[in-house]
Amino acid sequence: MVSQPALVQTLLLDNYDSYTYNLYQMLAQVNGLEPVVFFNDAFGGDWNAAFAAFLERVEQVKLLHPHNEVHINIVLSPGPGTPTNASDFGLCAAAVLQSPTIPILGVCLGHQGMAHLYGGQVGPAPQVMHGMLSRIAVKSPNDAFFHEIPKTFDVVRYHSLIATNLPTDKLTVLATTTDGDIIMAFKHKQLNHYGVQFHPEAVCSQFGFQMLQNFRDLTTKAPCSSCKLLHTSSVPRMIVQPDKKKDKAYFTVVAAVEVAVDATVVFDKLFGKSRHAFWLDSSSGGGPNARFSYMGDASGPLSKYVAYDKWNETVTTSQGEELAKTHILDYLRGQLDHFAVEEATMDLPFDFCGGFVGYFGYEVLGVDSKSDLRVHPPDDMKVPDASFILADRVIVLDAQEPTVYLVAVTNDANKQVTQAWVDETKLHLQQLSLKHIDSTEQKPVDSSTPIIFTPSRTRATYEANIATILNKIQVGDTYEVCLTNQLVAEMHLESPLNFYKTLRRLNPAPFAGFLSTPDFAICSSSPERFISIDKSGAIESKPIKGTRKRCLDDLAEDANIAAELQSCVKDRAENMMIADLVRNDFGRVCVAGSIHIPKLMQVETFATVHQLVTTVRGQLRSDCNVVDAIHATFPGGSMTGAPKKRTMEIIRDVETHPRGVYSGALGYLSLNGAADLNIVIRTAVVTKNHITIGSGGAIVALSDVDDEYDEMLLKTKALRAALAAYCQRPVEVDVSRSFYEDH
Repeated sequence: MVSQPALVQTLLLDNYDSYTYNLYQMLAQVNGLEPVVFFNDAFGGDWNAAFAAFLERVEQVKLLHPHNEVHINIVLSPGPGTPTNASDFGLCAAAVLQSPTIPILGVCLGHQGMAHLYGGQVGPAPQVMHGMLSRIAVKSPNDAFFHEIPKTFDVVRYHSLIATNLPTDKLTVLATTTDGDIIMAFKHKQLNHYGVQFHPEAVCSQFGFQMLQNFRDLTTKAPCSSCKLLHTSSVPRMIVQPDKKKDKAYFTVVAAVEVAVDATVVFDKLFGKSRHAFWLDSSSGGGPNARFSYMGDASGPLSKYVAYDKWNETVTTSQGEELAKTHILDYLRGQLDHFAVEEATMDLPFDFCGGFVGYFGYEVLGVDSKSDLRVHPPDDMKVPDASFILADRVIVLDAQEPTVYLVAVTNDANKQVTQAWVDETKLHLQQLSLKHIDSTEQKPVDSSTPIIFTPSRTRATYEANIATILNKIQVGDTYEVCLTNQLVAEMHLESPLNFYKTLRRLNPAPFAGFLSTPDFAICSSSPERFISIDKSGAIESKPIKGTRKRCLDDLAEDANIAAELQSCVKDRAENMMIADLVRNDFGRVCVAGSIHIPKLMQVETFATVHQLVTTVRGQLRSDCNVVDAIHATFPGGSMTGAPKKRTMEIIRDVETHPRGVYSGALGYLSLNGAADLNIVIRTAVVTKNHITIGSGGAIVALSDVDDEYDEMLLKTKALRAALAAYCQRPVEVDVSRSFYEDH
């Protein structure tokens, strides 16, 4: 019998970090088995119970692979805090001290913890390094851990603390920074215990796969070999999706109408007076991210409006349903399964075939309980924590071709009424062909009285929040925090739709949108994609970190601004941290080896700003769907920072009030398994007597207090300018006041 290759089962102890699943994905590829992951406080902190559970899993693997040797090792993840705090390191301490015969690799916090347990010291680094490239020098090139790795190479560092004064009788330094000042790797002299201060799993670290393969070979005692895996070569493999076909009661009816229409006219005439309506609007036009726009309302025979109250755990619908103790994601999972449709006979150039259109507010998964927030908005400013329309009739406009698609979800009982809607809508579209509305007739009466926005927290408070966050960064509790504020104007906006028309004209964006209900409206000009999933399970995110105002009257200067953004160390560090965080979130639900970054830190230019954008892609596992993907990734990392869990706790403490719709996600969940959701930024939430605009920015070790506040205001400029143009009134911000203190 031909011997089978040895397999390695890794126990990956997760210190609640946002990069753990990047290690998970790489270890799965290198070892041939997906790691077993336990949080560092699992099993009540009982290492013996945790290790026994791990060994049970190993025995199951051996039964599945009877002809393979199965070896074990342990990896300690990065994480926030310090290993001198027992709660920050948890099970990892016992794992190190009670596993002398098991190979262990500690990464970042894991490295520091091992150093601390073996008699070294852990303290502040001379310079905080988060998302920063650093060149390191290998001091022991003959050690098997650095096999096939040059004597100097580049790594990414995410740390505020370092290990120093290692006991020379126990630990050997394997690598340092090139100046020799900071220990970057060590090994135990008698045990196969290794620590690395840098992040081998980071997308910009060199030789990360090689190091993990060397650790595998140390585990199996096999000769070290050259690793062929690279981040850049981790392209999606072909995935054979399981056959999920079942008898489905619902199907789609599709019609294509060759007609040139204006999107504004179509929405205004067909849905402008609807009680609940939506317009997912690729208003920037053209390009792969801005080709199709979707519009509709809740008037179809299967349609309904759904609202979610996070604090009462209640889902209510326009059909009179009230479901207590129900999370919106659990509700949507059941509804998507119930309304799953047969594929349309027409081959459509888009994936949305009807489904749920709406938003998830930040608090849906961003805050544990209402008591975590000390301040709440007035009753007339409150909107649902999540809100969706089940859209059984959708009009799809193509920005590249003079074609409009009519898509309807129906069943046998409603087939005739659905066909009547298709025929009637075709006639409406022909009548609306090439018509335009004179937007000047839609504006309110001119007035010189300024519209005053008041921030939720004053400039002084916001700057104090930044100081608090910088201290958290210095002590290692976080790498990056997305701090936000909200500007609130007390005014009644007569027509949110007409305001949105002005906004989309002045600030077109690829992931824009308009949602209207009797109680509130959302006017979004978002440039950022949260996630998209096609019907085959391919998933993509396009996080943004780094923004510059354009210089539209000087193209040469505009190009210089874009070039400066492309090379800015601070913005690249912010972007890299979130890129690695998104990879991590995808790693929870994607096939091992499928996650890749086709575009890393590229400048994309929009109507009023340049932005630094990264594109992350992967392939969902066959046992995961869109709801699982949202669970794994929401809220978007660009609106939290990293590590996500600890950082969101910091956000909760300093911001004190709910974010609501802002920094959530808006878009569609299609009945065929596809989805496309934006990040809710550059967005106004309009209620009866208020307009609210959220804005913020990433706080990192390199942040300047004044610059951060100015950037926060800059990101509201397009919304304020559109409001000024629509209302024909000046718009001002009073940074000395606090809306919540005034109310």
